[in-house]
Amino acid sequence: MADLQPNSTARDVLAFRFGGIGVVVAGLLVTALVLNVVALTVPFMKMQVYTKPAESYSIPRTVQLMWEFKLYWVAILIVGFSLLFPFVKLGSLFMLWYLPLRAGFRRRCLSLLGGLGRWSLLDVFVALLFIVLSHDQGRKFETQTELGLPLFLGAICLSMLASQLMHRLQILSEPAPVIADPTPVRPAQRSGWRKVVVPALIGLSFVALGAALALPYIKITQMFLDHNSYSVLTTIAALWQDKRLLFSLLVLVFLVIMPVLRLLAITLLWYRKMPPGSFRKHEQWLRAIGHWAMLDVFALALALFLTEGGQVIKIEGTFGVWAMLVAICLNLLLGFIAGEVIRARLEEMLVGKPRA
Repeated sequence: MADLQPNSTARDVLAFRFGGIGVVVAGLLVTALVLNVVALTVPFMKMQVYTKPAESYSIPRTVQLMWEFKLYWVAILIVGFSLLFPFVKLGSLFMLWYLPLRAGFRRRCLSLLGGLGRWSLLDVFVALLFIVLSHDQGRKFETQTELGLPLFLGAICLSMLASQLMHRLQILSEPAPVIADPTPVRPAQRSGWRKVVVPALIGLSFVALGAALALPYIKITQMFLDHNSYSVLTTIAALWQDKRLLFSLLVLVFLVIMPVLRLLAITLLWYRKMPPGSFRKHEQWLRAIGHWAMLDVFALALALFLTEGGQVIKIEGTFGVWAMLVAICLNLLLGFIAGEVIRARLEEMLVGKPRA
């Protein structure tokens, strides 16, 4: 959802307008850059299948293997999302923070970068799937996380935090928009056919999300390994049992809590009548939550894993893959249809369009 803010032709530097908070943002950016560089120089994990020698995996090594296996598009996706984009994003954030730019241009760029940043976690989710499948396999299939994985995860999360904080500071640095129509806002009113479609999509989205979280999405079919299958919820439990607490919390927050919060936020924004100021703040919170809801990122990682993971151990996708796909499609459709009405309500209250 695009920000509806007054445009200004004046150029300014955002970095020096907020005192100590500016130092925090700079610290987040520098720390994310350092962690990113270090993460690419050390392994993500070590993996051993049967009696084969243990092998270390890093992002560059994963790309090399995918190219050797002639999985060219997989290699290209990993290069784009996990190698190039994190540095492109950090470089862009540094420029947006320190260069004199027009407020509207900086705001749009920060909004775009905020929405794209989560896709850099693609390779983290691929590695996490290997870790999950090694659960309860004993010495037949072992994985050991290395320093690169938490460093890379930390780098991406810090850059996302910096991006969202910069976006918020940019909004605060601009004159507050004049509310032309102070009437309390409730999108469910005067929404035509959407008044029926959006509630249906909300209900279906909750059901599909529950199925996507509860149904197994992958099963091991490799001989001599236990043929375990995993859903998102059992993934969390398996990681917790193996004392991989950081990754268990990652799945819990990004694949369960944030998607549920996003649906709840849409429901609240759709039905609750709010003063214009509160409505605008809730809409901004909805967009911020959406940046951390990563079921679609995990689904793409799963698709890549089902393609590349068979080179290490034999696996197959199960019903949860389709439930995940349905949940993602319903979520996109809900966001598009409800978002169209929400943007219209924002425009009405800011520019005072006549109401029916």
